[in-house]
Amino acid sequence: MINERDIETNDRGPLPNSTAAVNVTTAIIEAERENRRRAMTFGVVAVVVALFFAFVLLQLLSGDDTTTTTDQQDAAVVSTSDESADPVSSGEPEVTAVGIDPTTQPESRQEPVAIDPPDVLVGSEPMTLRGMGVITIGMSVAEAEEALGGTIIAPTIDARCVQTTIGGDANSPILMVVGGGDFASRTIARLDMVDGNATRSGIGIGSTSIDVITTYAERIETSGSTLTFVPADSADAEYRIVMETIDDVVVSVRNGQVPWVTQDNGCEN
Repeated sequence: MINERDIETNDRGPLPNSTAAVNVTTAIIEAERENRRRAMTFGVVAVVVALFFAFVLLQLLSGDDTTTTTDQQDAAVVSTSDESADPVSSGEPEVTAVGIDPTTQPESRQEPVAIDPPDVLVGSEPMTLRGMGVITIGMSVAEAEEALGGTIIAPTIDARCVQTTIGGDANSPILMVVGGGDFASRTIARLDMVDGNATRSGIGIGSTSIDVITTYAERIETSGSTLTFVPADSADAEYRIVMETIDDVVVSVRNGQVPWVTQDNGCEN
């Protein structure tokens, strides 16, 4: 049976033993939380440290591989240089191109010589049965150069038939020079048109077969895709103008003396 004294005591607050128990429980909970925080912090630090050391280790290993590769490459270069510097000591025979002096600069590497344009440009003149401008079929190279006031480019090979041009004339026809001996004494036997050249009648590269036949009528002889102008005058019997066509379009025109003018491959025949 509860008396009034007990009730009054209970109303004033919890008993001393109950308060102590609550405090102990709270302290335990806080301690556990603190331990967890410390454990988590330690774990994070440990992971960061582990990652750092792993990165450093990888860098060291990578540096060793690079150094090894570089050393190997350097060794290979030194070995190759030594072998190429002294072919005799390496056991390999020294190879020298036949007929070439290693102390002389190859001709293909020589600087081109500038040629002044001639006093008279031939490329702008019409092609005739016997020549073009001041160039006449049968002239020597020396005579042609005197008439031009310029230079006919000397060939780099010594052959009895060569094809060349007038130095400094952008529209120069191709000159076939034949004969032996000094180049200046050889004979101009044929001229081949280039783009921009034409006959007095306007026939040139790009003209049609119909244009040629209409212009020269009965003077044209046809053989396959080749159209040949044959002069009526007996004094010109050794001269021709030959036009090659593809699909009825003129692709080349040449004049000159027989047999040179009839050679469809120039000096290669």
